[in-house]
Amino acid sequence: MNKKIHPVALSRLESLRAPWKARLQEIKKLLEEDPRDFQLIIELESIRQALFEIQRDWEGGAA
Repeated sequence: MNKKIHPVALSRLESLRAPWKARLQEIKKLLEEDPRDFQLIIELESIRQALFEIQRDWEGGAA
């Protein structure tokens, strides 16, 4: 994403991503303790997918 984004729009994007990113950090710590916790792995993948969709939708709307 090389386009310049208005600061207010960038702030809104970050506010959408922030809760997901915080949960990712929690999951990473928990997986260090038990790397075979499949529920966490499934949740991790769904969060990654959600972040990807937010970014894809954002880039599509900003174009």
